[in-house]
Amino acid sequence: PVELNASKVRKATWTELFYDLVYVTVIARLGETLRGEHGPPLHLQDYALYIITLWVFWKTTNEYATLFMNDDLYHKLLFAVYMLALITVGMHIEGGPESHNGAGMAISFLGLRLIMLFAYARVVFAYFPKREAWHTTFWTAVHVCFFLCLDSGIYLFAYYDTGNRRRCFWTVVVYNHMTSIRGLELVFSFGSSPQPCLLDDSYPDGQAEGVGADSNSADSEFKRVILQLRYSQWCWNTLIRYVQIVVM
Repeated sequence: PVELNASKVRKATWTELFYDLVYVTVIARLGETLRGEHGPPLHLQDYALYIITLWVFWKTTNEYATLFMNDDLYHKLLFAVYMLALITVGMHIEGGPESHNGAGMAISFLGLRLIMLFAYARVVFAYFPKREAWHTTFWTAVHVCFFLCLDSGIYLFAYYDTGNRRRCFWTVVVYNHMTSIRGLELVFSFGSSPQPCLLDDSYPDGQAEGVGADSNSADSEFKRVILQLRYSQWCWNTLIRYVQIVVM
C-alpha cells in the first residue's frame, strides 16, 4: 500500500540512484547535441526548453519519491518504466521541438507524465477512505493528478500541432512552476484539520499526520498564511510574465 513517509530522515534507494544516473546521461546527451557532435547543433532556446523541462520532470518524481517512495517491487517497476521513457527523450533531442524528432519528444514527455499520473492516482485511491484525517495528502494528490492530466493533454496536442509545439512545451514548463507540491500543500493545509504540511519537518520521526503535531498554534498558522500569500503573488507574477512573452 502507498503510505506517506513520516520520517524526517529518508535514505535514497538504489533505484533512485540509478534513476538519477539515467537523468545525468540524458542531460549529457543534451549537451552533446548543443555542441553539434552528432549533427546540426541544437538552438540555445531549445536547449533551455529541454533542460528546464527535464528539471521540472525530475522535480515531480523527486517530490513523489520523498513523500511515498519505498524500495518495494511496485516502485522498482514504476521507476524502471519511467527510466525507459526517459531514455526515449534522449533519443529525440536532435533538431528541437519543430523538427522530425519533435513528435517523438512530445510522445516521450506524454509517457513520462502518464507514468506519474498513474503513481499519484494510486495515492488518491489509497487515501480516499481516510481523506478526512489525511486532508492535505489526499487533496494535494488529487490536484497533482489534475495537472498531470493537463500536461498529458497539452503534450498530446503538441504531437499533432507542429507549428505550436515549442509554445506548448513552454506552457507546461511555466505553469508547472506554479503548481508545485509546496504550493498545493500550503493551500490545502491552511484552515484544515491539524495536519502538518507534507514537506515540513514539523513532526517527529515516525509520527503520522495530525498526531501530536503542533500545527494549530498561532505562530504556525501565521507562517502558513504568509507563505500562501507569497506563493500566490509569485504565481501571478510568473503568469503575467508568460503572457507578456507570448504577446510580444
